[in-house]
Amino acid sequence: MSGRIRTIKPELLEDERVSRLSSNAFRLFVAAILLSDDYGNFRWASKWLQGQVFWGLDTVTLEDVIAAQAELVGEVQGEGLVCSYTHATQWYAHVKNWQRHQKVDRPGKPRVPTPEQSNGFECFPRLSRDTRETLATDLRPPTSDLRPTTTEANPGSVGKPTESEVVKPQLPIPIPEPLKLAPAPQTPTPTQLANKVLDHWAAQVYHHGKVKLTSERRKRVTARIADGFTVEDLKLAIEGAALDPWLMGTAPNSTKAFKDVDTILRDASQVERLRDLGTDARRRKALEARRNEQTDLDRLMQIMPPWAPDPRKGRQPTPEELADFKRQAREAFNAIGTSFLKRSA
Repeated sequence: MSGRIRTIKPELLEDERVSRLSSNAFRLFVAAILLSDDYGNFRWASKWLQGQVFWGLDTVTLEDVIAAQAELVGEVQGEGLVCSYTHATQWYAHVKNWQRHQKVDRPGKPRVPTPEQSNGFECFPRLSRDTRETLATDLRPPTSDLRPTTTEANPGSVGKPTESEVVKPQLPIPIPEPLKLAPAPQTPTPTQLANKVLDHWAAQVYHHGKVKLTSERRKRVTARIADGFTVEDLKLAIEGAALDPWLMGTAPNSTKAFKDVDTILRDASQVERLRDLGTDARRRKALEARRNEQTDLDRLMQIMPPWAPDPRKGRQPTPEELADFKRQAREAFNAIGTSFLKRSA
């Protein structure tokens, strides 16, 4: 601390900016007046202020101190109650309007680097030596924060800091954002996995989908998952069961259908057989869709103008190209008033 007796006026409580300060910021502002040297300058390091001002409050964290500093500085440098600056990569601050409220008759040596020794950024008028109170000179040696400067080494270089002394302040003081942890991926529960399989079973086997998802059916699905089958394996098995005439009751001389999931997923061998059947069905369906697309393309090329590019040469058309050819075909048929190619529309 500076060791001086400072003055806190009653008008402090009438100041609008002070009235909007939080409890921590108000405490820090009063402490700034007490910690300042005879020129209104003091250290602005957050950890140092936490130890000097909030040493008895375990609930005040370093983030709370930084937030209080940001309140005092203000959103725009020069609009707050204090102005911060740097010298030799260290942060310091100056209490604004210091000379109006704390006049010292014989000020001692600065205990910290002054704003004039920073990069020249100023948000306050020059300090005045007008006398308002007579106080004893501060005879204590300056702290180690005051490093030798160009001014002390060469008095003729006043106001000309070297490049090593010029440090641009980063204002306002950045407040660290709270750490946002990404939510941990949630593993589906056995019940959720079973419900996915049962929903697929209801849509494939019972096309209306109105079946009861009982606990016995969930247990059957869960048992197959415990055997090492994935949800996709069980879905393929259900699609294969929809094509099995004996299970669906469509085979000759068949009098009963066995559509229940308890029968379809009876054991591992049944699942493997039906899974292969479902895989083959998907492959055939994909090939059929591809052939239909190629047929549509061939029919389109018959009515396209001769200047149109032929995507059949060299490579297969992309879905975007095929959609573009269909659009052009619709326009061509609309122009001549025909209704061909209904299948591709």
